[in-house]
Amino acid sequence: MSEPTLQIVAAMGARQAVMLDAARAELVRRLGAGWQIRLDYVPFDRPPAAPILILSLDDDVGEADEHFASTALRWRDRIAGLAGTGRLLLCNLPRNEGWHRATIGSAKIRRLNRLAIDLSREWHIEIVDLDRSLALSGGGDPAVQALRAGQLLAAALIEGGGEPGGVAFPVERRLPSR
Repeated sequence: MSEPTLQIVAAMGARQAVMLDAARAELVRRLGAGWQIRLDYVPFDRPPAAPILILSLDDDVGEADEHFASTALRWRDRIAGLAGTGRLLLCNLPRNEGWHRATIGSAKIRRLNRLAIDLSREWHIEIVDLDRSLALSGGGDPAVQALRAGQLLAAALIEGGGEPGGVAFPVERRLPSR
């Protein structure tokens, strides 16, 4: 019998690589050796339909001078084009030091995170709340925060809801008992 494969597509920038590597390691740890974890990186601006697609608001940090209405419209168009194609997980932005507060300021991060909530309500996508989780775990070294963020992302992948079409994510049957 072949090993089950968990195929994940991440449409994120290079800044997220440590978090994604940590998520993969956590998935391997939690699911066990009987699973193949396939993580494909794709260009942020052209994410494909995928069984599980991870997006991040992080890539809009570089658009510091862009009018917020343009950012919101771009995200609504992006999510509308992907809705119903599989599980969509959107990572919000932490406001603590070590991420982007110094680059774009807390006000824009709050607006982007509010946009994530609005997109979740409009399109029924899942939000990976890095902001709250990392705030609750304290600040610290950015590398440690990226590892924590990866663990949170892995937990969201395993424990999150099923796809909108009603096909449950099959991992919970394979987890070892606690």
